[in-house]
Order: sequence, then structure tokens, then C-alpha cells
Amino acid sequence: MPIAEQHTVEGHSVRAMYLLTAVADLVRLDVGQTKDVSQLKVAMYRLWDNMVDCKMYLTGGIGAIKAWEGFGPDYFLPQGTDDGGCYAETCASIGVIMLAERLLKVSDTISSDMIMTSLTTPSLAS
Repeated sequence: MPIAEQHTVEGHSVRAMYLLTAVADLVRLDVGQTKDVSQLKVAMYRLWDNMVDCKMYLTGGIGAIKAWEGFGPDYFLPQGTDDGGCYAETCASIGVIMLAERLLKVSDTISSDMIMTSLTTPSLAS
């Protein structure tokens, strides 16, 4: 499915962050404000909001499903690997930091607190 049509962030958490980081770079570099890029911008914020609001642990970790190191359904955030989840790998946290940094360059609506949360809890704890 094209990223502009996605409603929820899906799949492998690290790859999803790298893909959204690339989308944020495209949005930032689009000086002509083309229609395709404006659709990507809307999707980028929609997927960011879905990740932060529905698929992120309080600690800033993402990637609840250990089996594919990625996202599960909205609000599925198991408390441990015995429950089949709580993977939240360091690489995914670094991806969140990279994406948040790019989003801060595009708009001031994204809080820099997410960078600090992802840096201090999941990344440094590993």
C-alpha cells in the first residue's frame, strides 16, 4: 500500500522509522510544494500520531511484537516477552529520534520531548 494511503504505522519498527524519516526529508526538501509531497506530509503526521498515540510504550519504546520486531494492532502493548511482545529494540528508538529530528525541521508541532524520551529510556538502557 502506498505510504500516502496508510492509516496506521505497520510492519518492522526500524524499517518503518527509516521509511518515515526519508518521507520527512522529501517533505522538507520539496520547495515547489507539489501535490504528491503534500499528500506525503499529511500521511507522515498521521502515521507519527498513530505511532505515538497508539503504538508506543510510555518509556518511548516501539515495536511490541517480538516475532517480527515490529508494530502490532493499536493499543497492543504487552508488558513482557512472555506475552508475545514488548520487544522495543534500541535500533527502533534511534529511528524514532531520527524521525523526530526531521519532523522538528518541518514543523514546530512535534515536541522535542519525544527525542529525549527515546534517547534516555530505551536507547541508554540497552
